[in-house]
Amino acid sequence: MRSMLRYVTVPRLWALALIVAATGCTVQEQSAPALSGPSELGLSVTVSAAPQVLPRDGSSMSTISINARNASGAPKGNQRFLIEVSAGTLSASEVNTDGNGNASVVFVAPGLNDRVSTATVYVIPVESGDLANSNSRTVRIGLAGPEIPVADFTFDPPDAAVQDIVAFDASTSTLNGSACGGACDYSWNFGDGSSGSGVGAGHAFGTAGVFNVTLTVTARVSGTSATVTKPVRIAVPAAPTASFTFTPSSPTAGQTIIFSSTSVLAPGVSVVRHVWELDNGSPSVDTGSTPSYTLTGGYGAASTHQVTLTITDNYGRTSRSAPVTVDIP
Repeated sequence: MRSMLRYVTVPRLWALALIVAATGCTVQEQSAPALSGPSELGLSVTVSAAPQVLPRDGSSMSTISINARNASGAPKGNQRFLIEVSAGTLSASEVNTDGNGNASVVFVAPGLNDRVSTATVYVIPVESGDLANSNSRTVRIGLAGPEIPVADFTFDPPDAAVQDIVAFDASTSTLNGSACGGACDYSWNFGDGSSGSGVGAGHAFGTAGVFNVTLTVTARVSGTSATVTKPVRIAVPAAPTASFTFTPSSPTAGQTIIFSSTSVLAPGVSVVRHVWELDNGSPSVDTGSTPSYTLTGGYGAASTHQVTLTITDNYGRTSRSAPVTVDIP
């Protein structure tokens, strides 16, 4: 019985051996797939910061240390890293590790008025110039500093014209969630070369246009400050309406007559030219910016005359009065 078992087993073992051999030949004939690109597999990166908390003063520094090791745990030299930061500044935007796999960069804290409580440093490995397969390593740095005001203001009227008084109000500014009030100082830049101070201010703009008005709010105790800028549109004022009177109101023949402009002008509007027409079709008298005209000797005989005034304002607009009748008895 035992010999029969051996007899049966041997052919089966040979068959298995032949199958394995055939399979082995097939595997050996296959080629390895091409690499799809650089990979970080096996790259170990450690990032740390010292110190981990800085004052928000624009000058304090923390050293960001980077250590790179390969898959076997040995230091990886000449490993390139790109460095980015969410706030503050860095001494370099990229570094390469030394022979011990170490590199470092200096982080400088943001300024007193930067509204941040932490900064995140991103360390991004670069393999063969490719970032596609890279995952950044990060380290966070705490930032300590006093509260910063939130600057805000309103103004009225919202559709002011030239020379209208615009009232500016900064009482909506806050500090630590509450109205800033007397705990802050207020400085205004009206965008036309003028400035002001105080929680409330009034200002008239001399020309039409859009002016970027900036408010700066400064906390008196800490010195922190914030600004806000809003556009203020100043419209061209209404066009003038030409009109005039004359004296004496009932002139006699040969009497001197003085014609005086009583034209209606909106704030910010001035007349740069007055032109008088004495009788229809007669030559015009241009008195420039002078609002009156004197007819010396008047009209020499009893008659009726038509006088018209045309004015031009500082925006180049014109207005012509209705003819006024001058009767000479």
